[in-house]
Amino acid sequence: VGKVTFPADVISEYKETGNAGVIEDFLDKFHYQRLLDSISPYTQPTKIFLDYIRKEIDVVNLRTIMKLKGEGIYGEQVMKYYIPGGMQIDSKFAQVLANAETVAAASGDMSRLEVYEDYIKPVMDSDNVTNKAVVTSIKKYQEDQAKKMAHMYPLSVLPVIDFMIHKETEVRNIRIVARGVDGGLSRETIKGLLVI
Repeated sequence: VGKVTFPADVISEYKETGNAGVIEDFLDKFHYQRLLDSISPYTQPTKIFLDYIRKEIDVVNLRTIMKLKGEGIYGEQVMKYYIPGGMQIDSKFAQVLANAETVAAASGDMSRLEVYEDYIKPVMDSDNVTNKAVVTSIKKYQEDQAKKMAHMYPLSVLPVIDFMIHKETEVRNIRIVARGVDGGLSRETIKGLLVI
């Protein structure tokens, strides 16, 4: 498994701010880099697994960029959360997406992504475009990709990944319903937050 050594700047920032997010961000990048380094793409199933992980990195980056836009954060500030190694979103393209001040402004650039046509575009074409709706559509894309790959190679690790992603979504949906009911949200609002 190995030991994780935190860079001095990460420790320093954590001590100054007390924000554990700095450590989480470092661990996310570390996790994905280590995962990419450990997959040797010499067989068809491992190559597909590597492609899936690279697409997952794209999904994580895109969701992060969209969530930060929802908080009014864009530009260089977003790039410190960028995880390298994605299939379609390299650092240059991530910077372009990060520089757009709103989801609508990023829509034209996002049209280059595989996820756009079937998942993001319908949300962008609707009357009520929200960052949450875009992020939810990206999550749905990730689920559908896992399911598709799991069916292609049923005797590999991919069905396990598909199962884990669907269980994570179920738990998230249960949490949304519980918090929504507790918070007094309407059924329609809660339904709009679910990944179905």
